Amino acid sequence: MESQDTAPKQRVIPRAVRCNRLVPCSNCTISGLDCPRGGNPRSARPAEDAQVSLPSQDTLSYFARFEAKLADLQLEVDGLKEQLQTRDSTDNTVPSPHCSTGSNPVVRQQHDVFGDHTQEEGDSSFGRQALNAIQVAELTSSESSHSPAVAQHLASLRDMARVQPILYYFHGVYDRLQIEKLCRRIYFPLDSVSAAEVTLLNGMLSVVLRELDNIDDSEITSEEITRYQSICESQFQTGLEVYEVMAMPTRENVMILVIGMVHAQIRAKLPLQWSLTSTAARHCLALGYHREHRVSRLPSAEAASVRRLFWHIYIADKNLSSRLGRTSIIQDLDVDTGLNAVSDEPGRTPWDQAFASFVEFARIQGKIYDSLYSPSAKKSQPENRVAVAF
Repeated sequence: MESQDTAPKQRVIPRAVRCNRLVPCSNCTISGLDCPRGGNPRSARPAEDAQVSLPSQDTLSYFARFEAKLADLQLEVDGLKEQLQTRDSTDNTVPSPHCSTGSNPVVRQQHDVFGDHTQEEGDSSFGRQALNAIQVAELTSSESSHSPAVAQHLASLRDMARVQPILYYFHGVYDRLQIEKLCRRIYFPLDSVSAAEVTLLNGMLSVVLRELDNIDDSEITSEEITRYQSICESQFQTGLEVYEVMAMPTRENVMILVIGMVHAQIRAKLPLQWSLTSTAARHCLALGYHREHRVSRLPSAEAASVRRLFWHIYIADKNLSSRLGRTSIIQDLDVDTGLNAVSDEPGRTPWDQAFASFVEFARIQGKIYDSLYSPSAKKSQPENRVAVAF
Protein backbone atom coordinates (compact mmCIF):
# COMPACT_ATOMS: atom_id res chain seq x y z
CA MET A 1 0.00 0.00 0.00
CA GLU A 2 2.79 2.39 0.79
CA SER A 3 4.36 1.78 -2.60
CA GLN A 4 1.03 2.39 -4.22
CA ASP A 5 0.55 5.69 -2.31
CA THR A 6 3.97 7.05 -3.07
CA ALA A 7 3.93 6.14 -6.73
CA PRO A 8 1.35 8.77 -7.71
CA LYS A 9 3.28 11.38 -5.76
CA GLN A 10 6.45 10.58 -7.64
CA ARG A 11 4.56 10.88 -10.89
CA VAL A 12 2.96 14.26 -9.95
CA ILE A 13 6.18 16.02 -8.99
CA PRO A 14 7.87 15.83 -12.43
CA ARG A 15 4.69 16.95 -14.11
CA ALA A 16 4.27 19.99 -11.83
CA VAL A 17 7.75 21.41 -12.48
CA ARG A 18 8.80 22.54 -15.91
CA CYS A 19 12.35 22.40 -17.06
CA ASN A 20 13.88 25.84 -17.32
CA ARG A 21 16.53 24.47 -19.72
CA LEU A 22 19.46 25.41 -17.53
CA VAL A 23 22.28 23.16 -16.30
CA PRO A 24 21.34 21.78 -13.82
CA CYS A 25 17.67 22.25 -14.71
CA SER A 26 14.98 22.97 -12.15
CA ASN A 27 13.36 19.61 -12.76
CA CYS A 28 16.49 17.70 -11.81
CA THR A 29 17.24 20.02 -8.90
CA ILE A 30 13.87 19.41 -7.26
CA SER A 31 13.99 15.70 -7.99
CA GLY A 32 17.53 15.41 -6.61
CA LEU A 33 18.85 13.87 -9.81
CA ASP A 34 22.02 14.45 -11.76
CA CYS A 35 21.17 16.70 -14.69
CA PRO A 36 22.53 15.26 -17.94
CA ARG A 37 24.21 17.65 -20.41
CA GLY A 38 22.99 15.78 -23.44
CA GLY A 39 19.76 16.18 -25.32
CA ASN A 40 18.70 18.74 -27.89
CA PRO A 41 21.39 21.45 -28.13
CA ARG A 42 18.79 24.08 -28.95
CA SER A 43 17.04 23.46 -25.59
CA ALA A 44 20.14 23.96 -23.47
CA ARG A 45 21.77 27.27 -22.54
CA PRO A 46 25.49 27.58 -23.16
CA ALA A 47 27.64 27.05 -20.11
CA GLU A 48 30.16 29.54 -18.85
CA ASP A 49 32.97 27.57 -20.39
CA ALA A 50 31.28 27.43 -23.80
CA GLN A 51 33.34 29.06 -26.54
CA VAL A 52 31.96 32.18 -28.28
CA SER A 53 31.64 31.83 -32.06
CA LEU A 54 33.67 34.37 -34.11
CA PRO A 55 32.13 36.38 -37.02
CA SER A 56 32.76 35.10 -40.49
CA GLN A 57 34.92 36.81 -43.11
CA ASP A 58 31.82 37.93 -45.09
CA THR A 59 30.42 39.65 -42.01
CA LEU A 60 33.68 41.51 -41.41
CA SER A 61 33.85 42.70 -45.02
CA TYR A 62 30.22 43.86 -44.85
CA PHE A 63 30.89 46.00 -41.79
CA ALA A 64 34.04 47.39 -43.42
CA ARG A 65 32.07 48.51 -46.47
CA PHE A 66 29.39 50.00 -44.23
CA GLU A 67 31.95 52.03 -42.29
CA ALA A 68 33.50 53.27 -45.55
CA LYS A 69 30.11 54.49 -46.76
CA LEU A 70 29.50 56.29 -43.48
CA ALA A 71 32.87 58.01 -43.80
CA ASP A 72 32.05 59.16 -47.35
CA LEU A 73 28.67 60.52 -46.23
CA GLN A 74 30.30 62.41 -43.37
CA LEU A 75 32.76 64.02 -45.79
CA GLU A 76 29.92 65.11 -48.09
CA VAL A 77 27.93 66.58 -45.19
CA ASP A 78 30.98 68.53 -43.98
CA GLY A 79 31.56 69.86 -47.49
CA LEU A 80 27.94 70.98 -47.86
CA LYS A 81 28.04 72.74 -44.48
CA GLU A 82 31.21 74.59 -45.48
CA GLN A 83 29.68 75.69 -48.81
CA LEU A 84 26.51 76.86 -47.06
CA GLN A 85 28.45 78.89 -44.51
CA THR A 86 30.58 80.47 -47.25
CA ARG A 87 27.54 81.46 -49.28
CA ASP A 88 25.65 82.83 -46.30
CA SER A 89 28.60 84.98 -45.29
CA THR A 90 28.61 86.70 -48.72
CA ASP A 91 24.89 86.82 -49.38
CA ASN A 92 23.20 87.53 -46.07
CA THR A 93 21.97 91.11 -46.67
CA VAL A 94 21.26 91.38 -50.40
CA PRO A 95 18.11 89.81 -51.87
CA SER A 96 19.07 87.17 -54.21
CA PRO A 97 16.94 85.55 -56.90
CA HIS A 98 19.89 83.45 -57.26
CA CYS A 99 20.31 83.45 -54.04
CA SER A 100 19.52 80.09 -53.42
CA THR A 101 19.94 79.92 -49.68
CA GLY A 102 18.08 77.25 -47.83
CA SER A 103 17.01 74.15 -49.67
CA ASN A 104 19.75 73.75 -52.26
CA PRO A 105 23.28 74.30 -50.96
CA VAL A 106 24.96 73.08 -54.12
CA VAL A 107 27.23 75.67 -55.73
CA ARG A 108 26.24 76.31 -59.35
CA GLN A 109 28.37 77.83 -62.08
CA GLN A 110 26.63 81.07 -63.02
CA HIS A 111 26.50 82.35 -66.57
CA ASP A 112 27.60 85.94 -67.15
CA VAL A 113 25.19 87.51 -69.64
CA PHE A 114 27.61 90.38 -70.20
CA GLY A 115 30.60 88.11 -70.85
CA ASP A 116 32.00 86.69 -74.08
CA HIS A 117 30.79 83.09 -73.84
CA THR A 118 30.01 80.83 -76.75
CA GLN A 119 27.72 78.63 -74.65
CA GLU A 120 25.05 79.72 -72.24
CA GLU A 121 22.25 78.23 -70.23
CA GLY A 122 18.82 78.46 -71.80
CA ASP A 123 16.34 81.08 -70.63
CA SER A 124 13.75 78.46 -69.67
CA SER A 125 16.16 76.14 -67.86
CA PHE A 126 15.02 74.52 -64.64
CA GLY A 127 17.98 75.85 -62.69
CA ARG A 128 17.18 79.50 -63.31
CA GLN A 129 13.46 79.11 -62.67
CA ALA A 130 14.10 77.15 -59.48
CA LEU A 131 16.51 79.84 -58.31
CA ASN A 132 13.84 82.54 -58.71
CA ALA A 133 11.29 80.41 -56.88
CA ILE A 134 13.69 79.86 -53.98
CA GLN A 135 14.41 83.55 -53.64
CA VAL A 136 10.74 84.50 -53.73
CA ALA A 137 10.07 81.99 -50.95
CA GLU A 138 12.89 83.46 -48.89
CA LEU A 139 11.92 87.08 -49.36
CA THR A 140 8.27 86.44 -48.49
CA SER A 141 9.25 84.96 -45.13
CA SER A 142 7.78 86.73 -42.11
CA GLU A 143 11.12 86.46 -40.31
CA SER A 144 12.73 89.03 -42.62
CA SER A 145 10.57 91.84 -41.22
CA HIS A 146 12.25 91.51 -37.81
CA SER A 147 15.82 91.66 -39.05
CA PRO A 148 17.83 94.64 -37.71
CA ALA A 149 19.99 94.56 -40.83
CA VAL A 150 16.92 95.23 -43.01
CA ALA A 151 15.95 98.27 -40.94
CA GLN A 152 19.50 99.60 -41.15
CA HIS A 153 19.59 99.31 -44.95
CA LEU A 154 16.21 101.02 -45.29
CA ALA A 155 17.47 103.88 -43.13
CA SER A 156 20.53 104.20 -45.39
CA LEU A 157 18.29 104.40 -48.45
CA ARG A 158 16.22 107.16 -46.84
CA ASP A 159 19.36 109.15 -46.06
CA MET A 160 20.57 108.66 -49.61
CA ALA A 161 17.29 110.02 -51.01
CA ARG A 162 18.04 113.42 -49.48
CA VAL A 163 21.01 113.88 -51.83
CA GLN A 164 20.18 114.84 -55.42
CA PRO A 165 22.19 112.44 -57.59
CA ILE A 166 23.24 113.13 -61.16
CA LEU A 167 23.41 109.68 -62.68
CA TYR A 168 19.77 108.95 -61.80
CA TYR A 169 18.73 111.09 -64.76
CA PHE A 170 20.68 109.00 -67.23
CA HIS A 171 20.20 105.48 -65.89
CA GLY A 172 16.44 105.23 -66.26
CA VAL A 173 16.05 105.08 -62.47
CA TYR A 174 14.67 108.49 -61.67
CA ASP A 175 11.94 107.68 -59.17
CA ARG A 176 13.97 107.22 -55.99
CA LEU A 177 10.79 106.80 -53.96
CA GLN A 178 10.08 103.69 -55.99
CA ILE A 179 13.28 102.12 -54.63
CA GLU A 180 12.11 102.60 -51.07
CA LYS A 181 8.64 101.25 -51.88
CA LEU A 182 10.19 98.24 -53.59
CA CYS A 183 12.38 97.57 -50.56
CA ARG A 184 9.34 97.67 -48.29
CA ARG A 185 7.41 95.35 -50.55
CA ILE A 186 10.19 92.77 -50.70
CA TYR A 187 11.46 92.92 -47.12
CA PHE A 188 8.02 93.33 -45.52
CA PRO A 189 5.71 91.49 -47.94
CA LEU A 190 1.96 91.41 -47.51
CA ASP A 191 1.43 89.56 -50.78
CA SER A 192 3.61 87.26 -52.83
CA VAL A 193 6.66 88.87 -54.44
CA SER A 194 7.32 88.25 -58.13
CA ALA A 195 10.68 87.34 -59.60
CA ALA A 196 10.58 90.53 -61.71
CA GLU A 197 10.37 92.68 -58.57
CA VAL A 198 13.38 90.91 -57.03
CA THR A 199 15.36 91.34 -60.25
CA LEU A 200 14.39 95.01 -60.50
CA LEU A 201 15.48 95.68 -56.92
CA ASN A 202 18.87 94.07 -57.54
CA GLY A 203 19.28 96.21 -60.66
CA MET A 204 18.30 99.40 -58.85
CA LEU A 205 20.64 98.63 -55.97
CA SER A 206 23.50 98.12 -58.41
CA VAL A 207 22.81 101.61 -59.83
CA VAL A 208 22.61 103.07 -56.32
CA LEU A 209 25.90 101.45 -55.34
CA ARG A 210 27.59 102.71 -58.51
CA GLU A 211 26.39 106.21 -57.67
CA LEU A 212 27.44 105.78 -54.05
CA ASP A 213 30.95 104.85 -55.12
CA ASN A 214 31.32 108.34 -56.63
CA ILE A 215 30.56 110.05 -53.30
CA ASP A 216 33.66 110.91 -51.31
CA ASP A 217 32.02 111.15 -47.88
CA SER A 218 30.24 107.80 -48.08
CA GLU A 219 29.97 105.83 -44.83
CA ILE A 220 30.52 102.56 -46.70
CA THR A 221 34.05 101.61 -47.69
CA SER A 222 34.99 101.09 -51.32
CA GLU A 223 35.63 97.39 -50.71
CA GLU A 224 32.14 96.89 -49.29
CA ILE A 225 30.56 98.80 -52.17
CA THR A 226 32.43 96.66 -54.70
CA ARG A 227 31.40 93.46 -52.92
CA TYR A 228 27.72 94.39 -52.64
CA GLN A 229 27.62 95.69 -56.20
CA SER A 230 29.07 92.42 -57.48
CA ILE A 231 26.38 90.44 -55.63
CA CYS A 232 23.57 92.66 -56.92
CA GLU A 233 24.80 92.55 -60.51
CA SER A 234 25.20 88.78 -60.37
CA GLN A 235 21.63 88.32 -59.17
CA PHE A 236 20.39 90.89 -61.68
CA GLN A 237 22.04 89.08 -64.57
CA THR A 238 20.30 85.86 -63.58
CA GLY A 239 16.90 87.55 -63.47
CA LEU A 240 17.55 89.34 -66.76
CA GLU A 241 17.84 86.02 -68.60
CA VAL A 242 14.36 84.88 -67.61
CA TYR A 243 12.03 84.44 -70.57
CA GLU A 244 9.21 86.54 -69.11
CA VAL A 245 11.37 89.68 -69.04
CA MET A 246 11.77 89.57 -72.80
CA ALA A 247 8.26 88.38 -73.61
CA MET A 248 5.89 90.11 -71.17
CA PRO A 249 5.41 93.90 -71.61
CA THR A 250 5.17 95.24 -68.07
CA ARG A 251 6.59 98.35 -66.48
CA GLU A 252 8.87 96.29 -64.21
CA ASN A 253 10.25 94.37 -67.18
CA VAL A 254 10.84 97.62 -69.10
CA MET A 255 12.86 99.02 -66.20
CA ILE A 256 14.82 95.77 -65.93
CA LEU A 257 15.70 96.00 -69.63
CA VAL A 258 16.73 99.66 -69.28
CA ILE A 259 19.11 98.88 -66.43
CA GLY A 260 20.42 95.90 -68.39
CA MET A 261 21.13 97.99 -71.49
CA VAL A 262 23.00 100.54 -69.33
CA HIS A 263 25.15 97.72 -67.94
CA ALA A 264 25.78 96.46 -71.47
CA GLN A 265 26.73 99.98 -72.59
CA ILE A 266 29.22 100.33 -69.73
CA ARG A 267 30.80 96.99 -70.70
CA ALA A 268 30.84 97.92 -74.43
CA LYS A 269 28.58 94.96 -75.36
CA LEU A 270 26.97 96.59 -78.38
CA PRO A 271 24.98 93.60 -79.73
CA LEU A 272 23.52 92.92 -76.30
CA GLN A 273 22.71 96.60 -75.83
CA TRP A 274 20.86 96.64 -79.15
CA SER A 275 18.88 93.53 -78.25
CA LEU A 276 17.83 94.86 -74.84
CA THR A 277 17.03 98.33 -76.18
CA SER A 278 14.90 96.95 -79.02
CA THR A 279 12.96 94.74 -76.64
CA ALA A 280 12.39 97.63 -74.21
CA ALA A 281 11.17 99.83 -77.08
CA ARG A 282 8.69 97.18 -78.23
CA HIS A 283 7.41 96.82 -74.66
CA CYS A 284 6.83 100.60 -74.51
CA LEU A 285 4.85 100.50 -77.75
CA ALA A 286 2.78 97.58 -76.46
CA LEU A 287 2.05 99.42 -73.20
CA GLY A 288 1.10 102.62 -75.04
CA TYR A 289 3.79 104.80 -73.46
CA HIS A 290 4.25 106.58 -76.80
CA ARG A 291 0.67 107.91 -76.75
CA GLU A 292 -0.32 110.96 -74.72
CA HIS A 293 -3.91 109.84 -74.11
CA ARG A 294 -2.60 106.64 -72.51
CA VAL A 295 0.02 108.29 -70.28
CA SER A 296 -2.25 111.16 -69.21
CA ARG A 297 -4.65 108.70 -67.56
CA LEU A 298 -2.00 107.60 -65.07
CA PRO A 299 -1.47 109.31 -61.69
CA SER A 300 0.77 112.35 -61.92
CA ALA A 301 3.79 110.78 -60.21
CA GLU A 302 3.52 107.57 -62.22
CA ALA A 303 2.97 109.50 -65.46
CA ALA A 304 6.13 111.55 -64.86
CA SER A 305 8.13 108.37 -64.25
CA VAL A 306 6.68 106.70 -67.36
CA ARG A 307 7.48 109.73 -69.55
CA ARG A 308 11.10 109.82 -68.43
CA LEU A 309 11.40 106.07 -68.87
CA PHE A 310 9.99 106.21 -72.40
CA TRP A 311 12.20 109.08 -73.53
CA HIS A 312 15.24 107.42 -72.04
CA ILE A 313 14.55 104.39 -74.25
CA TYR A 314 13.84 106.70 -77.19
CA ILE A 315 17.30 108.29 -76.85
CA ALA A 316 19.01 104.90 -76.72
CA ASP A 317 17.00 103.59 -79.67
CA LYS A 318 17.85 106.53 -81.95
CA ASN A 319 21.49 106.52 -80.86
CA LEU A 320 21.96 102.85 -81.72
CA SER A 321 20.04 103.28 -84.97
CA SER A 322 22.53 105.86 -86.16
CA ARG A 323 25.52 103.94 -84.84
CA LEU A 324 24.61 100.52 -86.22
CA GLY A 325 22.85 101.64 -89.38
CA ARG A 326 19.53 100.03 -88.50
CA THR A 327 16.01 101.38 -88.46
CA SER A 328 14.85 102.46 -85.03
CA ILE A 329 11.99 100.66 -83.35
CA ILE A 330 10.21 103.85 -82.21
CA GLN A 331 9.13 105.98 -85.18
CA ASP A 332 8.59 109.73 -84.75
CA LEU A 333 5.35 109.69 -86.73
CA ASP A 334 3.82 107.39 -84.12
CA VAL A 335 4.86 109.37 -81.00
CA ASP A 336 2.85 112.15 -79.38
CA THR A 337 3.87 111.76 -75.73
CA GLY A 338 5.24 114.99 -74.32
CA LEU A 339 8.24 115.60 -72.11
CA ASN A 340 8.01 116.35 -68.42
CA ALA A 341 7.92 120.00 -67.48
CA VAL A 342 11.21 121.55 -66.43
CA SER A 343 11.46 121.66 -62.65
CA ASP A 344 11.54 124.97 -60.78
CA GLU A 345 14.12 123.66 -58.31
CA PRO A 346 17.54 125.22 -58.99
CA GLY A 347 19.31 121.90 -58.52
CA ARG A 348 17.12 120.04 -61.02
CA THR A 349 16.51 122.67 -63.68
CA PRO A 350 19.83 122.24 -65.55
CA TRP A 351 19.45 118.47 -65.67
CA ASP A 352 15.88 118.64 -66.93
CA GLN A 353 16.99 121.02 -69.66
CA ALA A 354 19.92 118.76 -70.53
CA PHE A 355 17.61 115.76 -70.76
CA ALA A 356 15.31 117.66 -73.15
CA SER A 357 18.35 118.53 -75.28
CA PHE A 358 19.34 114.86 -75.45
CA VAL A 359 15.84 113.99 -76.65
CA GLU A 360 16.02 116.61 -79.39
CA PHE A 361 19.47 115.41 -80.42
CA ALA A 362 18.17 111.83 -80.64
CA ARG A 363 15.30 113.01 -82.84
CA ILE A 364 17.83 114.66 -85.18
CA GLN A 365 19.86 111.44 -85.29
CA GLY A 366 16.76 109.53 -86.34
CA LYS A 367 15.97 112.00 -89.11
CA ILE A 368 19.54 111.85 -90.42
CA TYR A 369 19.39 108.08 -90.74
CA ASP A 370 15.90 108.04 -92.28
CA SER A 371 16.68 110.81 -94.80
CA LEU A 372 20.27 109.94 -95.75
CA TYR A 373 21.30 106.41 -94.82
CA SER A 374 18.20 104.26 -94.82
CA PRO A 375 17.72 101.81 -97.73
CA SER A 376 14.88 103.92 -99.15
CA ALA A 377 16.97 107.12 -98.95
CA LYS A 378 19.86 105.49 -100.81
CA LYS A 379 17.54 104.78 -103.73
CA SER A 380 16.84 108.49 -104.24
CA GLN A 381 18.92 110.79 -106.44
CA PRO A 382 22.21 112.10 -105.02
CA GLU A 383 21.14 115.71 -105.45
CA ASN A 384 18.06 115.04 -103.34
CA ARG A 385 20.19 113.65 -100.55
CA VAL A 386 22.52 116.65 -100.78
CA ALA A 387 19.53 118.98 -100.55
CA VAL A 388 18.33 117.20 -97.43
CA ALA A 389 21.78 117.42 -95.84
CA PHE A 390 22.10 121.18 -96.46
